[in-house]
Amino acid sequence: MKYDKQDLLIILFLAVSIFIFLSTLLLSDFIFYFKDFFRYFYPTRYFTSHCLKEGIIPLWNPYIFCGIPFLAPLQSQLLYPFSFIIYFLPINLGIKLFIVLHIFLAGLFTYFLMQDWGQSKESSLIAGIVYIFSGYFISVYDILNVLGAITWIPFILLFFVKGGRYVIWSGIGITLQFLSGEPTTLFATLLILLLYSLTLLKNRGIPRIILVGFIALGLSSFQLLPFLELVSQSNRASGMSFEEASRWSLAPYELVDLLIPMFSYAMTSAGIFNYIQGLIDSIYLGIIPLSLIFIGICSGRLFWGFIFISFILLSSGEYFPLYKWLYRFIPGFNLMQIPVKFFAIATFAGALLAGFGYEHLIKSKKIKSFLVVSILLFIGLILIQIRFPLVNIFVQTILLALMSLLVLLAKRQSITLNFLSITIVLLILNDLLIAGDDLNPMVKESFYQQKPTVSKLIKGYYRILLSPKTSGFFNYHSGPIDPEILPLAHEAIIPNLCLFHKKVFDANGYECIVLKDYNNLMRIISTGEHGQIHKLLNLLNIKYIISKDKLIGEKLRLIKDGKIKLYENPTCLERIFLVSQVVIIKNRDDILRRMLRKDFDPAKEIILEENIEFKNQKFKIKNPKIIDYQPNKVIIKVSSPCDCFLFISETYYPGWKAFINGQATKIYRANYIFKAVFVPEGTHEVRFVYFPLNFKIGLGITLVSILLLVVYAVTSFQFHQRRCG
Repeated sequence: MKYDKQDLLIILFLAVSIFIFLSTLLLSDFIFYFKDFFRYFYPTRYFTSHCLKEGIIPLWNPYIFCGIPFLAPLQSQLLYPFSFIIYFLPINLGIKLFIVLHIFLAGLFTYFLMQDWGQSKESSLIAGIVYIFSGYFISVYDILNVLGAITWIPFILLFFVKGGRYVIWSGIGITLQFLSGEPTTLFATLLILLLYSLTLLKNRGIPRIILVGFIALGLSSFQLLPFLELVSQSNRASGMSFEEASRWSLAPYELVDLLIPMFSYAMTSAGIFNYIQGLIDSIYLGIIPLSLIFIGICSGRLFWGFIFISFILLSSGEYFPLYKWLYRFIPGFNLMQIPVKFFAIATFAGALLAGFGYEHLIKSKKIKSFLVVSILLFIGLILIQIRFPLVNIFVQTILLALMSLLVLLAKRQSITLNFLSITIVLLILNDLLIAGDDLNPMVKESFYQQKPTVSKLIKGYYRILLSPKTSGFFNYHSGPIDPEILPLAHEAIIPNLCLFHKKVFDANGYECIVLKDYNNLMRIISTGEHGQIHKLLNLLNIKYIISKDKLIGEKLRLIKDGKIKLYENPTCLERIFLVSQVVIIKNRDDILRRMLRKDFDPAKEIILEENIEFKNQKFKIKNPKIIDYQPNKVIIKVSSPCDCFLFISETYYPGWKAFINGQATKIYRANYIFKAVFVPEGTHEVRFVYFPLNFKIGLGITLVSILLLVVYAVTSFQFHQRRCG
């Protein structure tokens, strides 16, 4: 497909439209804060940026959950190539450019895809605009992993359909989609490729999928192997319950949002509806694009019509009768949650259908079908207005009427097709931008840099914990939407805000995949169902409890009052200490029971899970000294009067290695979820290092894959040159 100056003007128009829509974000000192941006994406990018500037690649995060892998969970986007925009620029500028670049690329790829499929420039532009300014897409501008994943859908499909040597680029696109950190979108994209291959490519499709799969597996191995290891030890190892997997399904009445933006939100606020899913604020595609979608389906684009409808049904999750069957029998379905994420594919298919529909309209000049669709949509709007008089349908009605009038004028040649196209593009753009204007609230950048009062009172290598009731309060206001809630959440250092403050460690955290055993311990603490909770707080090195409400307990001491209170736990154990008594218990349930008994004293004994020759002794042991404590590495100086065990209240996890005076030593799983090493009598330096083998193997596979692709590209280019010469 050849491109000309008009294409450059259209691409410039796309870029200017994005710039105008996001001008407040780009030209001011404001930045997003809504939902997970505030409590996950901004803190983790801040953490990564600071680590890399100190020469550390943070494969491990010691600041939440008593330590958890940082690369493995995907959403950190640690080694996603486009994340380096954030790392090596001032963080606020980097995040803004990251967001804008992905929006632009998504629109550009959609435009190129439609052009490659023989569509006019106008139709291709409409598809690109509908995609990147749809309610779904705007809703995920601040959900960086979803934004990254959906950006690559048109890119992947463009080169997959081209076939031949271009399939390599499709494999690279799948890799980038995986590294962006949203498995549900990746799963859905692969499903599209499979369906497209079976229905439209037939015999040519399956070999392409296999090739794309091998390329993606090779290139992403450095991320894939750690991810699979984490899943195997997480709360998702045996799959989720159907209730968990179907959480945040798109309710049937939310589909009215396709006609009227924010309809379900307004109805819920008015108390008419009880539930709306909590991830996507809008699924609006525009009233004119919606009419074009129906035209596109009627024009014979049945495959994309099927995709559009099917993924709307999948987004409905628990409300779709077949979803439970898919959950039970389709591999991987029981590992995914939040069905509304599938609406990304419905949005993409809808954008393509809108482009196809407009192409059919201007080429066939048969306007009866469009007028019928417009009348049906208008009737639908009137019925909604009658049933829900609170809803304003004025804008949608005017847009439908204007579109119909313009099409009639073009039919009679009273206006040119160019004038029609320009006007329709501007009407669609205006509708979508107005509908999406308030979906991503912002706050001043300086807000993130403020230091909470409580953080100034947290001393030493100790952990904090948000009280269960306070944690529930902030989870309920997970936006946080209310301007009064936002500073409270900041002051309370809700997870993962500790990542802004060096040496502030949170015993809890906010992550999509959590280690199963650690999750069990935290559930016991949060529910208080077994008693002896204070003993577990001590063991987990939790010295500070943050609470919105007054806490009653003789063992806690209030050290800061106010809207957010800070309590001190005086009996908290050190992060690292020596013990000279060992109990061997191999059954993990029995270990938990032992830890919850009144006679268990974690300061004097540790529980190991394997036989070891060790003579219990009773000596007064001096606490070790922490020399260095950072992601991937802990260095400790130990002086012991006898053979003993060094206990560290950091999560036991494969990939850690320990060295005593430079000599490798074994790490034992201790006290259910933590780690310990045997230390002989004397003074020693103990070093813990995290550089997992699966990451090394995966990195090797990735480098070999890159080398093979480079060799193929060079030889292919040389072969092409010889043929042309």
